[in-house]
Amino acid sequence: MDIPAGACHADNDSGDTLAMHRPGVAYEKRDGTYIAGRNAMAYYLRKNWKKIVLPCFLTILTSGAFALWQLGLLYALDAAVRLEQKELMVWIGGELAVIALYYVLRALKRTVEVRAIRELSRQVQNDLALSMDAGLSRDAERCRLQRTLGGTVWESFFGCIGGVAGAVCNMAALLSLHWIILAAGLISTAAVLTLPKLLGRRPGRLGETGGIWAAGFVSSAMILFQMAAAAIPAIQGEAMLGAAGAAILTSGITSGLQSAAVCRASLASARSCFARITVRSGDA
Repeated sequence: MDIPAGACHADNDSGDTLAMHRPGVAYEKRDGTYIAGRNAMAYYLRKNWKKIVLPCFLTILTSGAFALWQLGLLYALDAAVRLEQKELMVWIGGELAVIALYYVLRALKRTVEVRAIRELSRQVQNDLALSMDAGLSRDAERCRLQRTLGGTVWESFFGCIGGVAGAVCNMAALLSLHWIILAAGLISTAAVLTLPKLLGRRPGRLGETGGIWAAGFVSSAMILFQMAAAAIPAIQGEAMLGAAGAAILTSGITSGLQSAAVCRASLASARSCFARITVRSGDA
């Protein structure tokens, strides 16, 4: 569809120039022409990077505090197994401090994250409304539905950051115990994420129920596998006995990657929404 020459630009209350685009065009120019598709989302991220950096940084800190919390539990368990009462009390005190830090960081993260999401959503909704007014969309109802995606899209963006940060922090915690324990954790994560899906693809009733049963069996088997793997460096005196409980850290890797995958799928589904937006190309 050709764009009328008189509809190439529109002005908003802030004086920014808005540039039309043809749906499906996926490039941008500084002289004020087109931004569409995935580039449109990148445009909003670049424009609001100062608002995004802080919540992303706090997300990483929160994920690190949670991984440290779980790691501290293993050290407390090790002290309990060795009947070291004083050491156990020290670890319990440290755990309480880390737990308090985690919840403080979590509250701060959510506060700044909500503010960033609100601002990003406002910009997306405004640009969608202007796109509709300019006659870009031939399906008004679809645009109304897309307009509600603003918050969901950015929730997914920060959720993806949190999932990846959580997985990486738990990997670092496993590595701090021993490289063998990290390797066992990665193998367990791969098994939990892939084997149930492979069995669930089988045709017939086996495929319907096999995935559910396989998920429980694989998870239990991998816990035992990690305990056996942790025993190797523990016997050699290279790791603590509490490392046998490293499965709690591995579960953090698995849940983080699963969360990131779900959020990434949500972001991918929003491409059609961004492809319909007329953006402030003067800021691009």
